[in-house]
Amino acid sequence: MELYFGEFKVPSLLYYSADRDCRNTKKEYNANGDMLIDLVSRKLTLTVWLGRLTAEQMEKLQAETMAVFFPVTFFDPLKGETVTSTFHLSEHPAQTALVTPQGLVFDEVKLVLEEK
Repeated sequence: MELYFGEFKVPSLLYYSADRDCRNTKKEYNANGDMLIDLVSRKLTLTVWLGRLTAEQMEKLQAETMAVFFPVTFFDPLKGETVTSTFHLSEHPAQTALVTPQGLVFDEVKLVLEEK
């Protein structure tokens, strides 16, 4: 399983989930109790878990996700194929695990990306 941010292969990938969300959806019911839905858009949320990262890997990851929107290539289990779509990074913690003479080591990192 591989994941790319642009041309950058994401390091230390443990796993990810691709969840479809409905955005700006309004649900109402008519007098008969039938549901009426105003569905504006369905978008993916990718939640990515990475293993420990070196300072150099974290720096490269941050550089690749610095733009507001960037391309992400991944296997979409909902479509059953590899796709490329545009995402933005909504959550990107950087929890330090170790400080060594060689530099920082970051603990497992969870990234949350939302489709444009």
